[in-house]
Amino acid sequence: MRHADLLAQIPLFEGLTPEDSEALGARLAERKYATGSTVFARGDAGSAMYIVFSGCAQIFLPGEDGGPRVVVKEARAGEYFGELSLFDDKPRSASVCATMDTVLLELTREVLVDHLGKSPTAAMAVLAEMAERLRETNAMLSQRAAKDVVKEIEENLTFGQRMADKVAELNGSWAFIL
Repeated sequence: MRHADLLAQIPLFEGLTPEDSEALGARLAERKYATGSTVFARGDAGSAMYIVFSGCAQIFLPGEDGGPRVVVKEARAGEYFGELSLFDDKPRSASVCATMDTVLLELTREVLVDHLGKSPTAAMAVLAEMAERLRETNAMLSQRAAKDVVKEIEENLTFGQRMADKVAELNGSWAFIL
C-alpha cells in the first residue's frame, strides 16, 4: 500500500485533501526494526508518530520491579501509535518493540509543522479532528460525572431520606392511585 493511502486511513488525517495526503505521505521516513528491537521506551522524549507498514509492533507498559509487562496493543499493518507526541513535548507513556521484522513509517513533528505551515487547509482539517475528539471526550466525561453525582447522593442518603423516597415513590405510583 502507498504511504499516502496509509496516512489517509488515520482518523487524525482523514480530512486532508488528496494533495495534502500525497505531500505528507512522500515525507514519511521508512524505519526498519528487527524482531525484538526497541522502537522507543516509556519515558523517552517523543517527537514522532509511527504507522505500521509491515510486521507488528507491541505497545506495552514495562513491569514494575521486574514484573511482567502489560501489553496494551499489538499494532499491525495500517495501525499507528505515538500520535500525541506530534503535539506535545511529554515523555512517551508506553514502550514499543517489534515482535517480528517490522517496517514503520515515521512522521516527525518537524515534517508535520512544516506542512501545516504551508497548507492552512491541512491545518484546519487536523484541528477539526482534534476538536471532534475533545468534544467526544467532554461528552463522555459529562455523562460519567452526572452518573457519579447521582450515585454519590444515593449513597449518602440517611435512613429517613430513603424511607421518604420510598413513600413518595409508592404514593406517586398507579398502584396507589388505583
